[in-house]
Amino acid sequence: MKSTILAVTVLVASTASAPSPLAADVSSSAGQTQAGALEAPDTTFVAEAIRGGLAEVELGKMAAQKASNSQVKQFAQKMVTDHSAANDKLTAIAQQQNLKPEGTKGTPPLEPGKDAKAKSEQLAQMSGPDFDRAYMKQMVEDHQKTVGLFRQEIDTGKSEQVKGLAKEMLPTIEEHLKMARSLSEQIQAAR
Repeated sequence: MKSTILAVTVLVASTASAPSPLAADVSSSAGQTQAGALEAPDTTFVAEAIRGGLAEVELGKMAAQKASNSQVKQFAQKMVTDHSAANDKLTAIAQQQNLKPEGTKGTPPLEPGKDAKAKSEQLAQMSGPDFDRAYMKQMVEDHQKTVGLFRQEIDTGKSEQVKGLAKEMLPTIEEHLKMARSLSEQIQAAR
């Protein structure tokens, strides 16, 4: 099932009801669309961020249903909510720049990649505490990659709009990583 929802990560602990900074208006800090089309590395960043976000939403939905630990379920639901909000912002840029879901301008298709699909299939076969541990381990790995992706865009991106959005989202992603590590450690220690 193809979706145009995008995701970047946001974790929850006791802040599940707090509004996410990712839910703010796209134009608030990212600025207006610049004249001319986006170029690499910006198109690549937008596509990869969308792909990662879509995967996070899919895994979050699965974990919200399958997790046995209530904190993991809360985290998963927060991932769905926050990644969906981030994906909306990234999708708006993709649409402004005519990046198509099937892939354009040298970008990959705007859907989870083969690796993400394989990881999802592996998680789908698990249950109980084994699922919780594997899901949280995956969240740590995915958020480490996402932090790197966003930092790279901030350092090397050409579009002020896209770089601004990456700067806006990075602190939330870093907080998610911190939360994922903490929850993962708690679950591992409970073995």
